[in-house]
Amino acid sequence: MRFETQFLVKCSPAEVIERFSDVPAMASLLPGASVGPANSDGSYPATLIVSFGPKRIAFNGVITNVTDRAQQCGVLSGRASAAMRAAKMAVKMTYTLREAEAQGTSDAVSA
Repeated sequence: MRFETQFLVKCSPAEVIERFSDVPAMASLLPGASVGPANSDGSYPATLIVSFGPKRIAFNGVITNVTDRAQQCGVLSGRASAAMRAAKMAVKMTYTLREAEAQGTSDAVSA
């Protein structure tokens, strides 16, 4: 699957890229997501709990976020699996920031 979206935030691109680079802070905004302390390679152990009606599946894996502050873009990628159902998932999200004509920052996301 591929998803693309664009949205506007009322902050400068520098503020947005700084926030996007803080993986634990961003994970705290996603219901069911949690990350542990950063590994030595900059990746994070992560858990995502997905609910389908009464069923809940916990995916455990690793995520990496590479930000380029100079170009105001980044790539968040991860892989995880759920032992209970032998389910696997992978995600790669790219984002690009640009100064918006109205006050704020336009963010284009592709996942």
